[in-house]
Amino acid sequence: MKDRYVGKAPVPTGTSMMMATKIAAALGKTLDDVTTFGRPRGLDRKQSERPRGQICIHSVRAGTDDFHEMQVIFAGRSQRLVLSSRTEGSGAFSEGTVKAIRYLQANRDLGKILDMFDVLRLSLRQY
Repeated sequence: MKDRYVGKAPVPTGTSMMMATKIAAALGKTLDDVTTFGRPRGLDRKQSERPRGQICIHSVRAGTDDFHEMQVIFAGRSQRLVLSSRTEGSGAFSEGTVKAIRYLQANRDLGKILDMFDVLRLSLRQY
């Protein structure tokens, strides 16, 4: 079994950063306006109440490279809404890579920057 921590830092994934960007845009803000990363260090430091509309991003690396989970949590004082995405195994990523290659072969629009929204024919850009 390979060492799971070598060369891997607990940084936000591209997917989580894209979700945070979309949420910030829905609030009429930029990502830089409303995000904070991580928590205060140490057990003696209490986290004060975050400002309304702040996006707090935490990254944890645990387990193996074959498991990826992302959660978006909208929390109030007495309830929360959790959107969760889980991927197990590298199959999902390789399937996406194959779809992207096929899409690029069929759509050779030189000079246009494409992303997985194009490949999967998703129109989430308005959010």
